[in-house]
Amino acid sequence: MYRTLRLFLLLSALATLQVNASVDRLTALGGLSQALLDDSNGFVFPASLGEWPRFEVELFDEWAGVAFPLSTRHALGLFFNRPSPEVADLQSYIQQSGSDLFRALNPSPWFDLAYNYSPSDAIALGLATSLAYDRSSLAARTTSATGADLRLGLRLGSGPTLDIGLGILLRRLRDQTLAGVVHNQTDGLGLNLDIRYRWPLTKRLILLPYLGLERDAYALAPEARTKTSWRLGTGLHLMPARGVLVVAALDTRFERTEQAIAAQPIAEEQILHLPTWILGSEVRVGSLLFRLGVRHQSQLADRERLRANQWVQSSSFTTHFTTHLGLGLEFADLILDGLLERDFLRDGPHFLGGSRHGGGILSHLSLTYRFHPPSE
Repeated sequence: MYRTLRLFLLLSALATLQVNASVDRLTALGGLSQALLDDSNGFVFPASLGEWPRFEVELFDEWAGVAFPLSTRHALGLFFNRPSPEVADLQSYIQQSGSDLFRALNPSPWFDLAYNYSPSDAIALGLATSLAYDRSSLAARTTSATGADLRLGLRLGSGPTLDIGLGILLRRLRDQTLAGVVHNQTDGLGLNLDIRYRWPLTKRLILLPYLGLERDAYALAPEARTKTSWRLGTGLHLMPARGVLVVAALDTRFERTEQAIAAQPIAEEQILHLPTWILGSEVRVGSLLFRLGVRHQSQLADRERLRANQWVQSSSFTTHFTTHLGLGLEFADLILDGLLERDFLRDGPHFLGGSRHGGGILSHLSLTYRFHPPSE
């Protein structure tokens, strides 16, 4: 009887870790998906999609989607206009390259389509693809930009669990100058790999060591640009008491970007993200969920650029410290999650005329409805 009770409490604790899920929860607890058991894991590790069946709407960011359990073994996901770091990197490059018409492009996320199959409790396979696109024409000129991400996933284990995500990045760029000269992308193929191990040390403590590698190569001809990054870190989940979750993470990352024209190097940048530490907590009181997260990040950057046939070197060191307060309301399978607006906490409510700082209680708001897989 005592062993049965302990097993029930353990399963209840693990369920509490997994059911409270939204992008706003991820942000409030540090913003690092690899170090947190959360529904955002399905976008990094496609084989975990079936663990987070839900309908989700991000009201302020204006994207939505569903991960629907077709059965206990199959799940299908479809999301529209979901932003991602890969799309943000593509947008950043476009805004500082090519002609004026090309720089005006803003490839927006179109859709994410994913499928998850679990032949047994100890193994799951996943496949996901996403697409971003934009096109612009002016007189006889045409410019366009496409970014596609194809990702494969594998999950092994039902206690200690290994998560693997392998992705292929495809970029297609086209620019046309006022003189009618057309420039396409050089290369345009990238790869990424994410590995994480869910290691339950005790009944209340889970360790999440992870490793990530990404190589992305694209630029408008005749320029060539290659970006490589490595990530290594670990996350920790601790439940010191019933209804209380503590999340901690230590993350390191190294990025190297090389640019060349006609095989001649013109610039190189190396960025070292010194150990970023994250600490967050989530407390449940009835139907209310209170969250607090802090994140400290240090960045060391070294740059070299060829100017007038001479290499010019520069370096910089910056630090960032951010905090987030989150609030959640849970009604059975329906969850409202948000981030508290700092100006509301500082200025209070403005009933007439609004607030010069924007007003409102929440700066972000999401709605999540959890599904339950049908029994076979």
